[in-house]
Amino acid sequence: MTGHEPIIAMRRAGNSPSHVWVTRHLDQLPNFPMVFIAPGDVPELLDLRFLVGLTALVEGPDDDPMVPRLAAACAKVARRTVCSVGHYLTPYGFETTRITDTEGIMQWPN
Repeated sequence: MTGHEPIIAMRRAGNSPSHVWVTRHLDQLPNFPMVFIAPGDVPELLDLRFLVGLTALVEGPDDDPMVPRLAAACAKVARRTVCSVGHYLTPYGFETTRITDTEGIMQWPN
């Protein structure tokens, strides 16, 4: 896991982002608080405490079995977890096939 250190530093300084992207795709959104989950990471063993009280936006390919496990791990600590899965069309394009939300607001398809 990489990218969580700046978020931890921000929180220790008394600030927090409104949301954090948690992705399996490196360099997805470099201008937003983003954490990259490496292929060898085990979602259930990650220290995700930096997400406490925040919204976690989890995304990844729909054929990656780690993405739902990662969303479940985030949901245990984050205030809200929104998970979108789909297909990468280009390095910067993503076609969403399913969205789940722990608050039940952003559910697709219904």
